[in-house]
Amino acid sequence: MHRLLPTLALAALLVACGSSPATASCDLADSPRCPDGARLKASVDTLASPALLGRRLGTPGNDEAAGLVEEAFLSAGLQPAAGLAGLRLPFQASLWSWSSPPALELGGAVKTLGADYELLDWSAGGDVTGPLSFAGYGLVLPSFDPAAYPGCPLPSGWDDFGALDLTGRVAVVVSGLPGGAALVAGSCPARAGCGALDQPACFTAADKVAQARSRGAVAVLLVPRSAAAAAPRPFASVVTAVPALWITFPALAAALPDLPGWIAAVDALGPAPAATSVAGRVATAGSPRTVTAANVIGVVPGHDPVLRHEVVVVGAHFDHLGQLPFRPAYFPGADDNASGAAVLMELARLVAASRQAPARTLVFAAWNGEELGLLGSRRWASAPPYPFAATAAAFSIDMVGVGQPGLQLAVAWEPGHELFTVAAGSAAALGLTEPVTFLAEPVFGSDHSSFSAAGVPSAWVSTPTLALHPDYHTPGDTPDKVQPELLAAAARLAWGAIRPWALGIEGPLLASAARSATFPAPIPFTAATRDALEMP
Repeated sequence: MHRLLPTLALAALLVACGSSPATASCDLADSPRCPDGARLKASVDTLASPALLGRRLGTPGNDEAAGLVEEAFLSAGLQPAAGLAGLRLPFQASLWSWSSPPALELGGAVKTLGADYELLDWSAGGDVTGPLSFAGYGLVLPSFDPAAYPGCPLPSGWDDFGALDLTGRVAVVVSGLPGGAALVAGSCPARAGCGALDQPACFTAADKVAQARSRGAVAVLLVPRSAAAAAPRPFASVVTAVPALWITFPALAAALPDLPGWIAAVDALGPAPAATSVAGRVATAGSPRTVTAANVIGVVPGHDPVLRHEVVVVGAHFDHLGQLPFRPAYFPGADDNASGAAVLMELARLVAASRQAPARTLVFAAWNGEELGLLGSRRWASAPPYPFAATAAAFSIDMVGVGQPGLQLAVAWEPGHELFTVAAGSAAALGLTEPVTFLAEPVFGSDHSSFSAAGVPSAWVSTPTLALHPDYHTPGDTPDKVQPELLAAAARLAWGAIRPWALGIEGPLLASAARSATFPAPIPFTAATRDALEMP
């Protein structure tokens, strides 16, 4: 690969700060300013303010957030991407809208939205009543040789439904797998209709509902396997042909006292379908709508005669979950991901202020619709303004506002592990003392996945460990918990990770054999894979 000597101005970017707060040396005319913690925090405060109501795609708050990022990029002097007249890359998105409040009654007791149950976007509408029937985990597997599938947590020929007739009934289905077993792609045989690569589709909530419907169910309630399991999460999406809701364990157990015993029997690998006389009513009403949304893309052109034709994509999504249907509560999304968007804007300002351009072209991408299935980055992947073959690396800055100083990198599939190796070496060379670590568990749910699936070395960049983000996807993800010093440290370390690729000095990539020895082989990326990993 063609190499360059580091350009002094760009090499100095953020280095003067080291790992300490900004000093006077940052203000020298021949050195770009260091990350400004106060400015970073102000960006988070604005993006996560009540005025924007959580920045959900398709809302005025989301449009305003896009405008704020666009203004920042324009003020910094960033240019449009190839083939675009402006900084916005539009795309069409199909969204689900609820037209009237839902209703759930069990045994004559009216349940409360939010406290007892949650909506499932894309659930079919209807107002139906029928007795409840327990259908275990809603799983069906063909007969198979256990020796051929030693990792399958279920025995051959598993059928949660048995002879259960669900005609006119409301099916109760437990989320996940018996005993809380982990889903590993390919560990169990694919049922007819799933396909070898789409095998995880056999275990999604949508497949469970479809199985229940094929047996006559008029509605389905999805429930966690215990009171200690994760509570129903808002904004989950399950495409179903009958009304479906996600109910809390205590709310369902109040109507079905035998529920814990039934689940325990299934967890002991003994299917235990059960019909009851307890009446259930499920009512939902919604419909899809199509909106036009946009990513915000700003470019700093490369200057090297050869490497300027290659790009490094630095991305962060600016959307979040928005306001809860039929309730005043909203999800501010300060850490996720106003923090990453703030760092993205700050890095764009600093790089654009450098007296000398990077060797490679830098693409600063504020992605939209990440929370709804990586919509913005998938739009890019469907027709990239710059070929994937010419994309040297891609980064997704996602949740860098809380926790502790440092940075962790994770990948979805290989190639990508070398981005961590380069980042750790670069941080040490720049004298940055905060730790740079690698998260061995794959991370699929951020925009780097759209690039990784195309074979681009890609990494998710966050503050260390998911446990340090306790308010993830809750209304408690508020700006007051975001720390300016963490934002500044994240910007320094993120630049340390990006800098070698920008300058073309990242060194030789890991050989494929070394890479596969370091990290597991790729999992084929399909919509079913993602749905399985995100299933309720």
